[in-house]
Amino acid sequence: MQLTAFGTPLRNWGVRTLKAITIVAVALLAFTSIIIYQRANILIYSMTSTELPELLDPRDEGEEAVWFDDYYTIHKIDERTFAIGETRYYQLNFNYLILGDSRAVVFDAGTGQRDIGAVVTSLTDLPITFIPSHLHYDHIGNNVVFDRAEPAHTKPAHRHCVTRPCVQ
Repeated sequence: MQLTAFGTPLRNWGVRTLKAITIVAVALLAFTSIIIYQRANILIYSMTSTELPELLDPRDEGEEAVWFDDYYTIHKIDERTFAIGETRYYQLNFNYLILGDSRAVVFDAGTGQRDIGAVVTSLTDLPITFIPSHLHYDHIGNNVVFDRAEPAHTKPAHRHCVTRPCVQ
């Protein structure tokens, strides 16, 4: 069996041509790998590199809401749970801070239009673990940095849930 490429036997291609093809193939593979690995960052950048949306006018959030600044509101749900609202952002996002005994969890971090970290550190001194509900730009906070980050759950907890509905 004779190996061919583009209808020409490989023995007629020459060493230089085969090396060039190999280098190009490796470079394309590396480039593709980088794109796949960085796809979330590329997507976030492409969605947030344009002009930011205009903020909504502030409105009365009720007696239970406290304005942190001109953007975030804080709603105390109980002694260990806070809803942090982005009520001037057009999607009206809410993110949650849950205080544990030794760590706190930030569930979603908003759009990143403003730094939610300042709000969180005003409410607790505990180390923070960030858990996004999913990986859309309006839940991951753009460039917000916390002590730890845990990925959104991406696979079923039980093997049998893959092939049929999971009933526990």
